[in-house]
Amino acid sequence: MKLPYGKAAELEQIIHKLETYALNTNHDKGKHKARVFRAKLGITIDNKNVLANALLDAAATGEARPTRADKYGEQYVINFLLTTDIGFSMVCSAWIIRVDERHPRLVSVYPV
Repeated sequence: MKLPYGKAAELEQIIHKLETYALNTNHDKGKHKARVFRAKLGITIDNKNVLANALLDAAATGEARPTRADKYGEQYVINFLLTTDIGFSMVCSAWIIRVDERHPRLVSVYPV
């Protein structure tokens, strides 16, 4: 299935999540993801748009798997292959569509 409202994903929200979490080498949990993104794909804060655009495309066109629904909203996972000049990796992305919203938000992302 496609991610509901996937084409409404916001690049600014994705970039914010990457800068403050998944590619942030100073974040307690994000620093581990940042290290793996750099090692596997050569992706850092400096070239975050490579990952951000891949996530935007995955939200719009990728195959989503619903994982759970609760009082906060519906959650989904999208896995996709990302290839860069450095290498390739499957990327796991987690999304939520909040109860009162009609666009998905990136919750987490990491290379597997």
